[in-house]
Amino acid sequence: MRHRKTLCTLLCAFCVLFSFLPVLAAGSYKDVRVGVSGQTQPLLFVDKDGIPQGVYVDIMNELARIGDLNVEYVVFDRQNQAVEALERGDVDAVLGVLENDYESYPNLRSSPEIYSASTCLVTSVDNAEKVLNMPEEGYLSAAYELGTATYSLVSQINAKPIRIMGTQEQLYDSLQSGGVDMVMAVRDCMQYMMNEDGVSEQYTVALNYMTSVSYAILLNRNDHLLFNAVSGSINRLRSSSDYDNIIDKWIVNADLENAQMRIQRLTTILSVVFGGAVLIVVMIIAFNRQLAKLVDEKTGELKEKVEELENAYTLRNKLVEHSNAANLVVRLDGTVLLMNDIARRMENIPIEQPELPNIEDMHIIGEAWERSPAEMEQPELLVMRDENGGRHTYRYQCHRTSIPDERVFIVEDVTSEEQEKQEIFEESKNKALNRIISGIAHEIKNPLTTIRTYASLAKDQGDDPEFLESFQEYVPREVDRISRMIETLMNYSRPPRGQIERFSMASVVDDCLGIAYISAKKKIRIETDLDRELYVYTSKEPIRQALVNLLMNSVESVETKLAAGVDPADLFVRVRVFRRESFVVTEVYDTGTGMTEEQVQQCTDPFFTTKTTGTGMGLAMSKMYIRETGGSLEVESALGEFTIMRMVYKEDRENVEA
Repeated sequence: MRHRKTLCTLLCAFCVLFSFLPVLAAGSYKDVRVGVSGQTQPLLFVDKDGIPQGVYVDIMNELARIGDLNVEYVVFDRQNQAVEALERGDVDAVLGVLENDYESYPNLRSSPEIYSASTCLVTSVDNAEKVLNMPEEGYLSAAYELGTATYSLVSQINAKPIRIMGTQEQLYDSLQSGGVDMVMAVRDCMQYMMNEDGVSEQYTVALNYMTSVSYAILLNRNDHLLFNAVSGSINRLRSSSDYDNIIDKWIVNADLENAQMRIQRLTTILSVVFGGAVLIVVMIIAFNRQLAKLVDEKTGELKEKVEELENAYTLRNKLVEHSNAANLVVRLDGTVLLMNDIARRMENIPIEQPELPNIEDMHIIGEAWERSPAEMEQPELLVMRDENGGRHTYRYQCHRTSIPDERVFIVEDVTSEEQEKQEIFEESKNKALNRIISGIAHEIKNPLTTIRTYASLAKDQGDDPEFLESFQEYVPREVDRISRMIETLMNYSRPPRGQIERFSMASVVDDCLGIAYISAKKKIRIETDLDRELYVYTSKEPIRQALVNLLMNSVESVETKLAAGVDPADLFVRVRVFRRESFVVTEVYDTGTGMTEEQVQQCTDPFFTTKTTGTGMGLAMSKMYIRETGGSLEVESALGEFTIMRMVYKEDRENVEA
């Protein structure tokens, strides 16, 4: 019995020793010839010097270091040649074969997996939409590497024809040359080769993670010592950080990089937000400390305001209610959702009246609403007369809200403000009148001298027929000359009237040129080019006032240049009236001092002036007169060269052909 137990113990020890013999003998397995083939960057390829490179080579070198092996690489053109050499015993292993691709070879077997990757469907950016929305009858060609997928899997993408190729590089070359429209390829290989060629932006992954493939080392089935040595080294390498370092050296994980970039951006944003939040908290704490006493005093009042805000529809409505102007929230169909007390008083609507009329039925606000577009960049002016004939001016503007069919409409009574502007303008106008009167006084002296001469001679030569003929010719002409100058002065000095009429724009220019000639004192050349067949339908007097202002500005600008010593031959003022499409344009051009772009933008603003003695209201009032009569003012200028002012009105074609 004792001998039987001893025998069993010896047998067990022998079996354990026998199982470890391959491993113990692995250390003595020194020289290994490894067959390599193919051009599958970055997994396995041969560089221009004929040296194998890539993920598999680095893995094999690390396995050799772990297993104390001497590796010699033998390069073959195709993998099948390397496999045949393994069967003949010319090499000891074939590197980088598909894990289950050679199961049918009875004398060969694969090592444990050395690398795995996913396959994807790659196509050009131009074909991406077609691939994703391919009809049932496919018309795009496809290709895949033998062994990386089944034909049934590839056929599901409805591609025709489907081609089978030997390497990933063949797939890439075929896709680049246009031989196929899409390829089912190993993602890491495609990404590496496209990055190397700089064509990543031209291609895209249409379908991701279609299947996975595993690669191994092919060995002779009877070579147990080498198999155990390689398998043990693979297991040790896969469990160490050296394996990840090899992969990271060759394979760029785009998903990981994108995720890291997103995390980095998110971290930066969160840091900024956190820093801002901390700053805001600190400011709030400091502000709260300063206002603590005031908060205590106003607690009761704030509670009431909070209750009002809680019952309010939106903060926008509160702003409307507490505005200093008439504010309304209006739908595009004219339905008034909210109007403040100022708007109610403007339209005589009782505060307690819950129902609000349609904005189009309102007297003042309705008139402004009818004239306003759906959205306004600048406020507009509306001039109306009350029952007693009094003149009232309103400024109105329309703003969008977050709700597409709602607008905030603002109307403000600016009558007193406009009157103040008018007073300042009249003051400026009076200064201009003084200058014009001085010029007229000078001009009147000449005809008065003529009349006085004839009057003194009438006593002695009154019966002379030649004297009487000369008297009848010159005296009435000089009297008419004085009359025209006085009429010109009266036209400029009288306030603009609101009478609407049809008139030729050239006639208005004729009325204003007298003042321009007098102001220029014959030192400045004034040219005209007037189309006398162009008519407008509006109020004439405001246009005359505006045009005189433009002419006076041009004359003064040219005079400034003349005083600086510029040749008078190069200085002039030109007035034109011409048609531009369906509009009548009255243009005043001068070769005066000009303006900068910034001054052009500001020149029509109230109180803006480039003159040392100016009021800044001349162009502002001119623009107001032009807009009130249905026109627009255009300004162009270049500093030191010229200035162009244009009044543009819609042409009135009534009775044009007649």
